[in-house]
Amino acid sequence: MLEMADLLRELEREFEKKGIHKGELLKAREIAHNLLAEGVPTEVIEKATGLSREELEELKKHLH
Repeated sequence: MLEMADLLRELEREFEKKGIHKGELLKAREIAHNLLAEGVPTEVIEKATGLSREELEELKKHLH
């Protein structure tokens, strides 16, 4: 059985992993947005960022 301190450390690690993942996803979207604005083909951005075509199409809708 995990002790409370062990449980708290495990939860902290999980939250940190999720935070890192979320930050990486936000950065990938920011980069993709900038590349879309520069006219880089969607296929290239998809390969470079790992974002799906659907995510990129959604980002295209919000270009200024």
